[in-house]
Amino acid sequence: MFPRLKLSPALARRLSWGHLPGALLLALLQRSPAVPAAMLAETDALAAPLGAVVRSVFAAVAALGALHSVAGATQVVASVNSVNTTVGTPITPVAFVTNFPGGALTTGSYLITGVPPGLTFPGLNTNTSTGILNVTNPQGIGQITGTPTIAGTYPVTIQAWQFNGATGPFTVPITILFTIAPSGATGPPTITVGTPASLVSAVGESATFSVGVTANPPITYQWKKNSVDIPNATGASLTISPVQLSDAANYFVAVTNNSGTVNSAAATLTVNAISSPPVFTTQPASQTATAGATVVFTAAANGAPTPVYQWLRNSTPILGATSPMLVLTGASTIAGSYSVVALNSSNSVTSNTAALTVITTNNPGRL
Repeated sequence: MFPRLKLSPALARRLSWGHLPGALLLALLQRSPAVPAAMLAETDALAAPLGAVVRSVFAAVAALGALHSVAGATQVVASVNSVNTTVGTPITPVAFVTNFPGGALTTGSYLITGVPPGLTFPGLNTNTSTGILNVTNPQGIGQITGTPTIAGTYPVTIQAWQFNGATGPFTVPITILFTIAPSGATGPPTITVGTPASLVSAVGESATFSVGVTANPPITYQWKKNSVDIPNATGASLTISPVQLSDAANYFVAVTNNSGTVNSAAATLTVNAISSPPVFTTQPASQTATAGATVVFTAAANGAPTPVYQWLRNSTPILGATSPMLVLTGASTIAGSYSVVALNSSNSVTSNTAALTVITTNNPGRL
């Protein structure tokens, strides 16, 4: 846990960028309690062009008391963890920033994937061919803004790197779920397959369930624990923080609009008494393939909270490779040593190394 930062009013004013107050962003980093720091910034924020955005963040911080983050780990924190809107409707900007070890606000770049068409990242220098966003402000702050143009459910992942070009130490990625409904279409809600997903957590950690929904007209939510309504749990996501043993249960959400109500599948929250570092149950295996062929490496790890993944080629992170399965095809099928890091708030563990041998001859022989 990082120590809380104490700011003078003068320092708080100097930490602003793009009219988004530094005190608010430091509140995001501190996580709890965030309300006092948000109140410190409120006077200046409301006079800024982004005053409406800032007010909404204040409200979210005050209401939730916790933010979209992984406790105890180097982390990206965001003002929301889900966005629901329709095609052609501008979104309320989503702010994000990163806390590196020691509390240093030194983010060199972000890797952001899965962005809905029509949304952009003002204030960051974007390389659209790689998805790398080099930071152009000293606080390492980013925003997602714009107007979505294509309906669908978009899990947007954000991962921070300490240096430009997605190099150096990197963070646990977070996911912000964007649900974009068609403009003018009507009908009952449709829930994205696989949402919400079951989770493993530990006492004192946080757990967030999110559901992807496509619906128009607008929708309402009601989360349930073992079929009983959870008071005030009426958003597209449900955050439990801090997790207690009594929170172990099945959770689902009822989604309603004028055309009807649909219940999601149930997701299970498993709670361990203590957090545990990742332990690999499946290791990646060495393979031989022809040039340009499709190669799939798989790995799996248990731990509490549920681990996230980062694949490496010759000890260098592969951008966007953050799932238990790594698929290489075409030009990405490159000979080398492959491994994967499993990371949670307790520790990070690296798998065994698997060698990929690529045969370039027209007659590879019998494998």
